[in-house]
Amino acid sequence: MLEIAPEKSPTLYSIAIFVIHSCFTDIFFPLKINLLDGLPSVFYKETCTAGAGTMLLEFGILSRLLGDPVFENLARKAVAALWKHRSRETGLLGNVINVETGDWTGKMSGLGAGLDSFYEYLLKVQIEILIYSIHCSC
Repeated sequence: MLEIAPEKSPTLYSIAIFVIHSCFTDIFFPLKINLLDGLPSVFYKETCTAGAGTMLLEFGILSRLLGDPVFENLARKAVAALWKHRSRETGLLGNVINVETGDWTGKMSGLGAGLDSFYEYLLKVQIEILIYSIHCSC
């Protein structure tokens, strides 16, 4: 079911490579891009925590489909970068982060909008990894 290698789907692979080269900052946070036009001339330098950290599930599956770990590794780096930038005082993540500097511009934390999906996806990724490892070990 997960057997789509780059040579079998060059279009998907090309789009995925374009996305990772176009929309990640130096500290591995994603930017919002237009797939036709690329990075807009004026772009938002802030994203919610969920926006920066929820690509792990999709990029993990993409890596498995294409047989290239680069996508999952990049998403893991984004999660690690978020964790690295958590508050030194509380150890918590804020709700909005500057994608260029890593500074929290939204210093609220909790399980509400902008944060809950981040934690939800961490759980979903663990479930997906477990299911994938069981499926592949049969």
